[in-house]
Amino acid sequence: MYKVFINDLLIVLKSESIDNAADTEVITIGNPDIMKGFISQLLSENITGDKILVSSNEDELFDVFSSCFKVINAAGGLVLNKNSKVLFIKRFGLWDFPKGKMEKGESPEETAIREVEEETSVRGLEITNQLPSTWHIYKLKQNWVLKKTFWFEMRTDSDSKLFPQKKEDIETAEWRNPEEAEELLKLSYRSLREGFKTYFNY
Repeated sequence: MYKVFINDLLIVLKSESIDNAADTEVITIGNPDIMKGFISQLLSENITGDKILVSSNEDELFDVFSSCFKVINAAGGLVLNKNSKVLFIKRFGLWDFPKGKMEKGESPEETAIREVEEETSVRGLEITNQLPSTWHIYKLKQNWVLKKTFWFEMRTDSDSKLFPQKKEDIETAEWRNPEEAEELLKLSYRSLREGFKTYFNY
């Protein structure tokens, strides 16, 4: 099953054999023309409410879906310090975790560490676990892109001061208690709220 977010809408792509949510519209994708029509409506903002797209093969279904976009890879980190506080950044008024686009030749792990360091100045990062990736659609200049973000749990013992990367429009970088995560993620993107609710047990 694939989950793709666009603004606060969720598009689920999955096999017909998987049970569907009773309160979400299900659209059967029988051929590429149906998919193209759906995406045209989606990008013209004529779609309201979450949707489930189904086909006999969810991987092939996602291949057709993703072929309609330029795909960009990114990576980021959910960082904990020695006091088990979580590293948050705030950008455009929304709370987030540090992340950024992969550069040519980089692995997701290398990108995640580099971006966290660049956006917050934290040092001494060690990846301790790979977390589920997220997908979301947004407009970049005049083109719609589909971004896959690889997420990693990281830890650091560093006590160095945090410096938000102002040129990337990051307003602040802060360590927060895990208990605050649910409230901060309410002021974030739905992809993060959905993607990390199991991690924070809310």
